Amino acid sequence: MIQYKIPTNDSIDEKIKKFDSDQREKEAALQFIFEQSGTEEAILAQAYLLNALYSTHVDYDSLVGISKAIYKKNIIDKIITIGRESSIEKKCKLVQEIAGYGKKSYVSFASKFCNWVCLARDNQNCKSYPISDCNSRKAICIINNSFMGKSISETICNNYRDFFLAYIEVHEKYASKYSYKNFDKYLWSYVNSESDTPSNA
Repeated sequence: MIQYKIPTNDSIDEKIKKFDSDQREKEAALQFIFEQSGTEEAILAQAYLLNALYSTHVDYDSLVGISKAIYKKNIIDKIITIGRESSIEKKCKLVQEIAGYGKKSYVSFASKFCNWVCLARDNQNCKSYPISDCNSRKAICIINNSFMGKSISETICNNYRDFFLAYIEVHEKYASKYSYKNFDKYLWSYVNSESDTPSNA
């Protein structure tokens, strides 16, 4: 039986360090592409690389549709402007909006796209959008259920707003000294660490 560990500064630091070592090339490629100007071609390239490297499982037609909508509706600027605010509701609404431009709702892709726009274009002022995917949802649910006396399921966290609220509670309790970006690295590593659970291939 898997014994999950309560988050501590030491364990968080360890997993962030391992993530940075293991994912260095991927992160550098995404940083480079997301620093490019917001032309229609650049946005499609950003979406395509993000989908490939982060395994968001968006079909090509949806990638094109989402990218065109982001360009035509000037959503890059909206991501940055809303990212500078503290309004969770506005962030969640924007993520859900972007997610809905595909053939189905691609929340994981949308949260990662917003996350990278903020990191690459306005890292000093733009507080990142938490990444929601199968790894982070599973980690948030495990920590809530095992160490915070709550009972939530991964299906509840499938709604970005519900996930965001649960994420904030865990972040504030165990990782308030860390940026959202570094906490995202920890959550990914939490369910991919050999010491905690088998790799999620």
